Amino acid sequence: MFMSSVAASLAANAALNMRDDLIPRRDVAPPGRAANNNGDNGGNGAQNDTINDNINEPPHNIWVSDNEDPQQQQSLPSPTFLKSPPPPTLYLLCSLTLLISSLLPLLLSPVPSPWSTLKTSKFFQASIMNFIGYLTLSLKPTYFKSICGGSKFFESRESYESLTSYLIFKFIIISQHRGEGSLCYPFFFGILGGLKIAGEVLREVIGRVKDSGREPGGVRVERGWTGIAAVGFCMLAVAGGGGLRGLKLRHLIVFEILIVLVETAEAVISGTVLRVTWGWRERVQAIEAHMEQVGGTQEGRERWQDEIDEINEKILLKSKEGDDFIRYMRMIKSSSLFFSYLHLWISIGFDYSFFDGLLVLSVRSCVYEFCETALEWARECEIGKEMEESFEKPTGEELTNLKDTSEVCCICLKPFGCRGSNVRKIHCGHFFHMTCLSEILKRAGGIRKARCPICRQPVFPQKKNEFESNEGDSANQQQPQSQAQAQAQAPESQAQSQSQSQPQTQTPTPTPMPTPQTQLQTPPAQVQNQNPPPQPAQPPLFRFSTESFPTWFPQFSFEVVQRPQPQRLLPRNDQVNFVSDMFPGVERQRIEGMLNGRNADEVVNILLEE
Repeated sequence: MFMSSVAASLAANAALNMRDDLIPRRDVAPPGRAANNNGDNGGNGAQNDTINDNINEPPHNIWVSDNEDPQQQQSLPSPTFLKSPPPPTLYLLCSLTLLISSLLPLLLSPVPSPWSTLKTSKFFQASIMNFIGYLTLSLKPTYFKSICGGSKFFESRESYESLTSYLIFKFIIISQHRGEGSLCYPFFFGILGGLKIAGEVLREVIGRVKDSGREPGGVRVERGWTGIAAVGFCMLAVAGGGGLRGLKLRHLIVFEILIVLVETAEAVISGTVLRVTWGWRERVQAIEAHMEQVGGTQEGRERWQDEIDEINEKILLKSKEGDDFIRYMRMIKSSSLFFSYLHLWISIGFDYSFFDGLLVLSVRSCVYEFCETALEWARECEIGKEMEESFEKPTGEELTNLKDTSEVCCICLKPFGCRGSNVRKIHCGHFFHMTCLSEILKRAGGIRKARCPICRQPVFPQKKNEFESNEGDSANQQQPQSQAQAQAQAPESQAQSQSQSQPQTQTPTPTPMPTPQTQLQTPPAQVQNQNPPPQPAQPPLFRFSTESFPTWFPQFSFEVVQRPQPQRLLPRNDQVNFVSDMFPGVERQRIEGMLNGRNADEVVNILLEE
């Protein structure tokens, strides 16, 4: 019944197991640092040779592979859930998935049959139950643990909400199209839902590691991508070949497979860039530690600093290339979605129904996402071009002064280095890194609106009339405020002058301090109206949200929570009277004794149990 769940889980396990490897590798020394701590290998000269020979090589020892030293693998913590399978097992799973993806559609519908015959077949019933099972798993994520062997497939709320919206939309598409071979649609959309959620888990893991700033010690992005891509390309071959021959929605399934592959490729690109840049940062840390321990001549320290600047330039270049490629992949995804909905619209037809309205809004969402990504990309390119044309590089004398004074960038608090290729001087005379300066310009909305974060002067040399107009606007804004302050201070000054002119005939009466007697005389109404202490937030029993739905869908959410019963805050005598009225046969002294350390509700519950 859940054959697509099993097939999708085989491909998704490799991506899911990346969560096990998020723990940083603390016991494995970074490249170049082992030579710094070993004094038996030639002394300082061997250390210098190690760093200088390997500084320009790409890092190779960042991720844990299957061919590493067993001692290093034993130092890593054991994973908490499914272990990543070795390559032979992974290839076996991919081959099994290929067999299932190739033969199952042919077994389900070897010969196109009319709808009346298909709806009574056991294969169609199994396929529909498979699709309903996926939808049930998305609504109740705890059921999936028993199917996938305990893996945290739906750990985040956004994951299963996204899968729910995806399957509901595909269910609407299937309900609108009833024809020959319709039983294959739930099977393919079920597997696509599993691959889609596996890709989202992959992106979530990479984003979490990237935001935390930790070393991606054992993240195996290649295996997650291999598993998802294997099933995706197998489905693509079946859909593009003769497996779905005669189906009107065959092109829709092809576009959906391409979209899943593109979404997963974004995570793979981010993980690759993260791995490479982290390796280069380790090299920088190794050189800095060597410079602090060994010291050396001035010429050697300048040469090492020059190598650090070169590595930092490589990091910036690689990060920029990764961001551009990710934007390019997002534009491809939006285009694929647009053509997918357009082909679906043409194949089904337009009859002014609710489904046609959903398609119109979906097409609008795709066009909006494509235009937003393109405009953001163009805006960043424009800011980079303006930075190159408007800001100058520091001269050699200025770099020397920055180095002698140990001045750092006020945004990232890092030194400027010896090269100065990544440093720019703004109009007011302050220096910033180009990446930090670009963030300032992005937040300000342009180079003409940005101001220096140190002196608050414009970063771009404006013309005189523009500067005067800006000053005039600020002065006009400050003038009404100053007038209002003067009018507010005038009555106060008059009152002070009158009080000074009049003789003081009365002595001010001091305000009485609260005493325990006055505190005990507070009326019961005030005691009852006191706000109770804040209760800790309770997890909701059920929650539904449309945050992961397309942008055209209205945003709303509701949840069912269980709140504790509020306690009655009554005075002592009122609590005794309340309990004695409910239980007139109980002595009043016993009730007073039971109220020590309890409230009225707890005493009532105790007496009811007796």
